[in-house]
Amino acid sequence: MTDAEVIEAQLVENLIRAEIHPMEEAEGFAALLRLEEPKYTVEQIAARVGKSPAFIASRLKLTDLVPAVVEAFYANDIGVGHQRRHNLAASQHDDTTSFLAGPNRPRT
Repeated sequence: MTDAEVIEAQLVENLIRAEIHPMEEAEGFAALLRLEEPKYTVEQIAARVGKSPAFIASRLKLTDLVPAVVEAFYANDIGVGHQRRHNLAASQHDDTTSFLAGPNRPRT
């Protein structure tokens, strides 16, 4: 098996698991896109895993999150729906801090 085939097989196997974390999905999709040979597109990945290109693109946005938000995401302090809000504030530390603090959490 080539590296691409191994990564693809692992990704498809992981997608079958109901409890896969969205960040793990995102990292798997990103790994496929980074391969030199064969080159995958979002559309090809979507076809391989039975998801829409929009779903794949949405998951890929998770790979742009700053480490503190990824940590909060894995800890289930925030969910997938928070990604858009955070992506707007990602480059500004104060906004990221406020985002992670949330409306009912103390600010640092």
